[in-house]
Amino acid sequence: MVVLEVEIACPGYFALNSHPSLAFNGPVIDLAVAELNAALAGRIFFTVTYLVLNVPNCLRNEEESSPALAQWYYRDRNKSSLPIVLALGCIDTLAAEQLTSEWEILNIASIGVRETGQKLPGPVPIGVGSIARPSLYAAFFSLLAMFQWTTIYIVIDTDSPPTYPTMAASIIARNRELGQLVTIVESIAWERRPTTLNDTLQRFRSVSRVLLFCGQADRLRRLLVYIAFEPFPSKSYGKMTWNYGDAENEIAQHAFDSLLVIQQHQSATSPSGSQHPPRSLDILFQREARSKYNITYDLDDQPMPDMMATYITLSMLAEVLNESLDSVSPSNFKADQIRQVELARRFFNRTFVTETGPVYIDSRGKRRDSVAVCYFGRDSGMREAFLLLPVGTNERYLRYLNNTMRWPGGNWPPINEPLCGYRHERPSCSLSTRGIPLPEIVTLLAAVLASSGAILYYYWRTKRKREEDADAWWLVELTSFRLIYRILDCALVDPDSSCEFEELPYE
Repeated sequence: MVVLEVEIACPGYFALNSHPSLAFNGPVIDLAVAELNAALAGRIFFTVTYLVLNVPNCLRNEEESSPALAQWYYRDRNKSSLPIVLALGCIDTLAAEQLTSEWEILNIASIGVRETGQKLPGPVPIGVGSIARPSLYAAFFSLLAMFQWTTIYIVIDTDSPPTYPTMAASIIARNRELGQLVTIVESIAWERRPTTLNDTLQRFRSVSRVLLFCGQADRLRRLLVYIAFEPFPSKSYGKMTWNYGDAENEIAQHAFDSLLVIQQHQSATSPSGSQHPPRSLDILFQREARSKYNITYDLDDQPMPDMMATYITLSMLAEVLNESLDSVSPSNFKADQIRQVELARRFFNRTFVTETGPVYIDSRGKRRDSVAVCYFGRDSGMREAFLLLPVGTNERYLRYLNNTMRWPGGNWPPINEPLCGYRHERPSCSLSTRGIPLPEIVTLLAAVLASSGAILYYYWRTKRKREEDADAWWLVELTSFRLIYRILDCALVDPDSSCEFEELPYE
């Protein structure tokens, strides 16, 4: 006799162009449930109710998910079972949290985990998604603090998967929660028109020097940026590399010199950029999709990190439920004896051992992973991790993994704002405000340099006659002219590099 029956409600839709789709996750859930029912026979029995919505895309599924959940809970579910909601993304998170809190049932998400900030009396929503968003956001703000970047420009590619707009919105909200830790000068939605690229760059250069791009990698390659996220390697997120084998390769490689990619450390350390699933589960999922749903797709098309997150979510749920049974009286047991508020708390501050490795859930019920900040090596052209935010720490400070990288020009990272301002607008840097016409200054400097050249030539001839070491003389005496070079840079060179007055290298 089964002690506990659990009914899992899962709203979703079928599509082959969306990670949260039941086309990918339905076979995963079916296989996981079959395995768990066999392993826990006589103790726990799982059933799944798919709330299949006849919608064309993620946005429409989100709009219609809450009415479908309400109909299931009030009318269609088995009242003697323990009800639980499994969210696969593409649902109205705010509404779903309010409904499950009112019903006092567990809401556990395996894809598209969002932190809404709602303080509700019911069970805390649990997030086990493959994209450990809180860890990625913590690494982002830690990176800004490390390099003292306080003015940020955000570009959101509206034609990219919904993951990116969600992450951008979460960063803006998180910054607000932190008391405006940085100034987000502008957040724009980038439509894919030819003119938009130049307009975006022009606007960016006038207000900031640190740009966060939230969008697919193919668009990132055409935009010189400083920071980007890669949720995990996937076709739908694009190919995160400068090397596309096309005419723009050389330009793109130079642009990628100044790119930092924030990603989960597991992806950064995997040679292929993804982890091979245990027990050839990818093949088992593919077979299940073909035999049960008559859906066929290649192994490479499977979003395995998301699918494995769904798979281990169910195994973690089974582990917590099994523990809960030990805390209740077996006599005359009913499903409603398990308080789901306490069930949710069993996930907190805990590391689960899963088939994909350890999974840590924090005190807010959300998954945390170690996060790496990567750059593209100038010699190898390959992505390399150089900063790490380890899981299980207070997640405030990044630490160096590699402190020997070669930054472009040797002067990276850039300061938050050029000394003359973003548009070279500061009066102290404008020569016209000093009352001296620019042509006369250029003439004067040219005369000074010509005279200096004659003096140097004279000493050089003297040195050769005396057969003295020339190097020491040049290194010492060039310091006398460094101020001239600095003023010349300020007057005539690109405003972005002027007035910073860096030490000139000796060649």
